[in-house]
Amino acid sequence: MLFFLFLLTSCWKPAPSNQATATPTSMEPVPTSLPPVSTPQPVSIWIDPAFPYASGADLTLPDGYEISKTAEEAAIKLSAKADEPFTEQVFALVAPFFTLTDGISAQQLMNLWQKGQAIPDGPDSLLVDDSAALGFEYLWGKPSSRVYPTNPNDMLSKAQRSKRTWVLIPFDQLDPAWKVIAIDGDNPLWKEFNPSRYPLRLEFGWIGAEQTLEPLRKANPFPTTNRFPDHLTTVMVTGTTALVRGTGALMELHGMTYPAGDIGPWLQNADILHISNEIAFAKNCPPQSNWDGLAFCSQPRYIELLEEIGTDVVDLTGDHFADWSEQAMRDTLQMYATRGWLVFGGGENLEAGRQPALFEHNGNKIAFL
Repeated sequence: MLFFLFLLTSCWKPAPSNQATATPTSMEPVPTSLPPVSTPQPVSIWIDPAFPYASGADLTLPDGYEISKTAEEAAIKLSAKADEPFTEQVFALVAPFFTLTDGISAQQLMNLWQKGQAIPDGPDSLLVDDSAALGFEYLWGKPSSRVYPTNPNDMLSKAQRSKRTWVLIPFDQLDPAWKVIAIDGDNPLWKEFNPSRYPLRLEFGWIGAEQTLEPLRKANPFPTTNRFPDHLTTVMVTGTTALVRGTGALMELHGMTYPAGDIGPWLQNADILHISNEIAFAKNCPPQSNWDGLAFCSQPRYIELLEEIGTDVVDLTGDHFADWSEQAMRDTLQMYATRGWLVFGGGENLEAGRQPALFEHNGNKIAFL
């Protein structure tokens, strides 16, 4: 019986499972490499060569945007022909600083550009860089033979060699060696300057599909102008003032502010007005009529004139400040200090007289030495 039991167990097999077993009917080949991942092509931007910064140097673009060298290949264009400009470039007509002429008309400038017609008491030729030449060609057409494209680094030396050669440059490239010439009475250095009526202004805008322009508008890679009024400071430096003798007599006759009748608004327009008041105020100063001698003083009430014009800093280097007395000088310094006016070139003592008068306005630091 044992023998038969061992025999039965050795022949036993487990019952088949009720769970079905999946058997593949076909086999797909396993790929040996993955398909290439497509990379989005960058959006290309072409900048009109008439734009003063057409190279795109120092330009911060959104990710996925790049500068194109040709307009044909570009998806977006920054152009002077755009229907909706977003940035303006203000230019200035400039001459060497020693030039006497203050202004010309827009028509005269156009005649020089288009016809080569010289301007009386003005230029007979113009220098421009390549971008300005293209920009003003949009406005006035092809330039005459009296307009010369010139490297900006050579413009000043060429203009200084010829009193009748002037230059068109972007406003933000002005240099103290240049005098800015008014056009039809408008000068971009002035506070009351109105760009909308100024003829030396180019406008640029984007041309392209709206979905590609939106990131650019958000990034705002270009400022809306190259002339920022809140970066400007107007400093007016005047010649010697002496409120005595004939001037004093007119003040006595017509009132303290009479000498400022014609020039007062011009002086008041300055952010910082310098006055070189050559003589001290003195309580015992004699009447102005029939003045005798060359030692001078002013009546203390005459300071009303300096108040009226908006004095900010007084120059004490005049020849006659010490004429009357040491007390008159001290009293005058106190009168200036009470009004908050700074002084330089003189003072309570030698050390004070050596100190500069320091101003900071609209981010500009200015010192009178």
